[in-house]
Amino acid sequence: MPWLRKFFAHGNGIALVAARTSADWFHAVVVPNAEFLCFPNGKTKFIRPSVPWFELPLYVRRMWWREIVGLKLVT
Repeated sequence: MPWLRKFFAHGNGIALVAARTSADWFHAVVVPNAEFLCFPNGKTKFIRPSVPWFELPLYVRRMWWREIVGLKLVT
């Protein structure tokens, strides 16, 4: 998993990977480097707006970002 090694070398971010806890790469790369592991119950669902995000009104983008990503935006 070269891209995952590069991700950890970067040192900042969130990686969404399959929970393959029995795989060698998981124990060789993820376990020694991850600060936090989260195993969601069920399948992760991604929301795709019917229009591209950049065509949404600004207030909708802010609301969507806060609720989906869970971050507070500075306005």
